[in-house]
Amino acid sequence: MALAPDGGFAYVADSDLGAVLRLDPASGAVDATIPIPEAPPQLVTFAPDGQRAYVSAYDETFATNYVVVVDTAIDRPVMAVPVGRGPYAMATGPDGRLLYVPYYDEDHLDVLDTGTLALVHRIDVAPSPHWVAFTADRRFAYLTNHFSDVVTVLELDGHRVVTTIPVGEGPHSIETSPDGTRLAVVNYVSDDVSLIDPATDTVVGTVPAVGAGPQDVTWAPDGRHLYTANVDDGTVGVVDVQSGTVTARIATGDSPTSVAVTPDGSRLLVTNFGDGTVRLLDAAGG
Repeated sequence: MALAPDGGFAYVADSDLGAVLRLDPASGAVDATIPIPEAPPQLVTFAPDGQRAYVSAYDETFATNYVVVVDTAIDRPVMAVPVGRGPYAMATGPDGRLLYVPYYDEDHLDVLDTGTLALVHRIDVAPSPHWVAFTADRRFAYLTNHFSDVVTVLELDGHRVVTTIPVGEGPHSIETSPDGTRLAVVNYVSDDVSLIDPATDTVVGTVPAVGAGPQDVTWAPDGRHLYTANVDDGTVGVVDVQSGTVTARIATGDSPTSVAVTPDGSRLLVTNFGDGTVRLLDAAGG
């Protein structure tokens, strides 16, 4: 699931249905169903202006793998290209011209031209790159490497690896704080969150026991809280960033895999893979 940049709607990838659902975040109603015929859709990201969405689509054996472009004005696919094995949590660069594609079952990151989906760069990284986040100054990308227990730092201008940062076990999702001073990494195996200072490329804090099997993380707009989707215990963890402690675990459904917060910080959207639902939660409840 991904929330559009303006918060007006969300796209939810439904691999069983073979479609992306357009969701009203205020009511939870499905406004449109967008078939993705190439392969089961898995994850979604938006262009910075929200006019396009990029969908990763692959089957369970990684035999069929695609990046699909959806025009959000008409809720319809307009382009698709075959790619490597298991395209995962893609991200568009800060200016929207490049798409960064990590692969679950590869040891490189592809950089595609968003206008044509042509390959521009291929960057060798540690195995199983999962998720991409960018620094506030638009100079660097940070990439979780799920089976290597590191975060890879990439210089965007040269498309080169600068360093790797050891984190917890099984790093999965990563997101930059609203003020740009921290990156939060959820570690699926060690059940914790690593906080990285991009000025020094070091882990400056670890929040333990956020929940069982955290797969996704997002910041509150004011940067005071983090929310984690904990797939193995059916909860969303609420982290007070200043104290580095978990203040609540909110029961949400069967196997939550993604969490997003509305731009005003009032509501959380949580996808539950196990029961095929999307829950809307009051963020203040945490």
